[in-house]
Amino acid sequence: MIARIFSAGLRSLPVLVTLSLLASAPALAAEDETTHGFYSGATLGWEFHDIGGQVGSDATFDDDGLAWDVLAGYQINRNFGFEGGFMNTADIKGHDNDDTPTKIELGSEGGFAQVVANLPIWCSESVSVSLIGLGGAYFYDVKVRSTTPPGTPKSENDSSGNGVAGIGGVGIQLDVFKHVELRLAYRHFFDVQDSDIDSIGLSVIFTQWQ
Repeated sequence: MIARIFSAGLRSLPVLVTLSLLASAPALAAEDETTHGFYSGATLGWEFHDIGGQVGSDATFDDDGLAWDVLAGYQINRNFGFEGGFMNTADIKGHDNDDTPTKIELGSEGGFAQVVANLPIWCSESVSVSLIGLGGAYFYDVKVRSTTPPGTPKSENDSSGNGVAGIGGVGIQLDVFKHVELRLAYRHFFDVQDSDIDSIGLSVIFTQWQ
């Protein structure tokens, strides 16, 4: 029971932080209107999947793997921006627990759109550090493939599904080079075809501003 409460609290943290940053953004934005313009970047990260309804409940999975995305966005001011892009989640592999276990592979890809709230917490002449909150949606297409093992009658079955999952996240963003920023962020994807995804990723972002 305690573990479930802690897990639920952790997953709601990104939403609470994002709402707090959005609430404080209008007042803080008035202090610095020099940071605005278009930006682009890419993310490489590691994901952990809480496998749900994509496959049968008796299947066993390696539930983590490498993921990536590419993004582009617009920074309205120092504290508020929005971005979107394309992402590919980790390819998860496993098998069911029948007498002749079937190999199962699943993964998803699709577009995403999210709001970025940015709160500077420390800065110097050469480096600035900000706390960020992320909130948005992932428009996913899930694919599942099952294949029988060698030595058994060959059978392959492909299935797919699509939908929209919520995104909540928190992170740290560092401005350390001219026109280049680094972002380390945790994101939670709510209900991707009945499964949740936790992601930790490092983004390299190229900006118009200095």
